[in-house]
This record gives sequence, C-alpha cells and structure tokens, in this order.
Amino acid sequence: MVCAAVTAVAVCAQTFSEVIELSNGDKINVEVIERTDDHLLVEHPVLGRLTIPVAAAKTVEVAAEPEPEPEPEKLADPRLMGVAFLPGWTRHIELGLDGTSGNSDSFNLRAGFAARREDETDRWQINSAFTRSTSEGTTTRNDFYSELIKDWLLPGQKHFYFAQGRYDYDDFQSWRHRAAAAGGVGYQFYDTPKFNLLGRVGGGVNESWGGDADDMLTPEALFGLEGWWQWCDTQRLEFKSTFYPALDDLGEFRNLSSLAYVLKLDNAHNLSLKLGLENEYESQVEDGIKHNDFKYFAALVFDF
Repeated sequence: MVCAAVTAVAVCAQTFSEVIELSNGDKINVEVIERTDDHLLVEHPVLGRLTIPVAAAKTVEVAAEPEPEPEPEKLADPRLMGVAFLPGWTRHIELGLDGTSGNSDSFNLRAGFAARREDETDRWQINSAFTRSTSEGTTTRNDFYSELIKDWLLPGQKHFYFAQGRYDYDDFQSWRHRAAAAGGVGYQFYDTPKFNLLGRVGGGVNESWGGDADDMLTPEALFGLEGWWQWCDTQRLEFKSTFYPALDDLGEFRNLSSLAYVLKLDNAHNLSLKLGLENEYESQVEDGIKHNDFKYFAALVFDF
C-alpha cells in the first residue's frame, strides 16, 4: 500500500533533503526524522509523516541541492551613486552649458557641487563651482572656488558659533589665488518651513598671491546675512551677502553676494532649474581691473 501511494505522488516531491529508493525502484524526496533497525520515520510534503520498513527501502542517499539561478544583473540606480560619498548629507550637482558656432563662436560652462548636513549640534556646508567661458577662441573667464562652513549649534538657543574657509582661483584678477579663513558668532533670526534667515559676525584673514599682485596677508572683519524663501513646493529663492572690511586699511573692503531662483522640474528624479547671479566687489583693485565681477548663469541641478 505504501509503495502504491508513493508511486502516485512521487512527482510532487521536489524540495526535501533526502532521496529514498524503494525496493520496487520508485524514488521519493523526504526528510528522514528517525532511523531504526526496523523502519524509517520520514516526512513527505504531500503524504505527511510515514513509516517505511527498512526491508522496503533499497538505498538511502542525500539529495543534491539544486543550484540557485543567478540573479539578473542590476543596473546602478543614479540616485544611489552618492550613498557612499558623504553618507547622511544632502548633495546636489549643477551643470550649465551653452555656446554658439557659425558667425560667432562662444562657449560657456558652469559646473557646481554642494552638500549639507545638520543635526542638533552641528551643521556643515560645502559649496564649490567652476566657470569657464570662451569667445572667438579666446578665454574670457576661468575661475573656481570652494568653501567649507562649520556651525556649532546650541540646542534651544538661536545663537551659534562658526568657522569657515574658502579658496578662490581666478585668471582675470590681479591675483590668481586667494585663501581665506574666518570664525565668529551667528544668530538664527528665522527658521520656519517657508523662510530661513541667519546672520554672522566675526573676523579672520585672507591671503592673495600669484598674477600681478604682491603676496598679501590681510586681516579683516566679517558681517554676513544669508537665507532662503520657499513660497511653494516648487519654487525657492536663495540669497547670501558677506562683507569683509579690511582691518589694516580702514575704508577698504570686499563683498561676496549671490542670488538664485530654483524651480523644481521633476520630483521623481530630483531635477531643478537654477537661475543665479553672483558678484564679487573689491574696493581696491589694480589698474585695468573692475571693482565688480558679475556672474549670471542658468543650470540644471540634480539632488542626490
């Protein structure tokens, strides 16, 4: 009786760990629970628990484990490419590119990167951008900057402490390189889901070298205001202005200002359009160098 029942369901047994070959030649896949001199107690996926006389079992062998099918190769998700780079930070890259060819030849490139991380006690910001422009084969702009800002937050307080450093390179200034470092106290005036405004007061130094300028180390104060206004889910205005009055030559100063409008284009792919204006003003410049250095741009921004 056992042999007849086993023969009827043998094709259904595929997943158990041992194969028992019965005396009539049938094979079944079962899990052996108990072995004695007289019988085998086994568990079958369809018949359940069975007792098979040892005399009816010709051989007992371990079933070969089926090899798992290889998983299909997964393409890298662009949104996950930055997970290993600055994990826990919000990051974005921006790229603006335009040009003409024909009656006139021009090329304009702007590439930028920014990252931010904030918790109850610390806030970090990284900002950098590269700009290059050519007209009729002549380079008309070639500059780069990168800055790092660290804020020490005080839970429950509106004031905080900060330190910052910045490096600039510019082919069209009297200097080629400038490095600056500063620190001081900040104050959070507003911090709501739609509006953010903070100020900074402190001091530091900057050093300029290269080009036609002499190597100069200048102590300076710092007064800054920055923030953003987001009046709807898809539109945002960002602004920042910092004055650096020279402490060794009263009346002289420099100013860095920026204004940007950001329009969310695609929430699913974190894609935005950014229209921006930046200006660096220096009260004291070499002959032939303008006091204002305006940059205006349009760029696509990808958050990751």
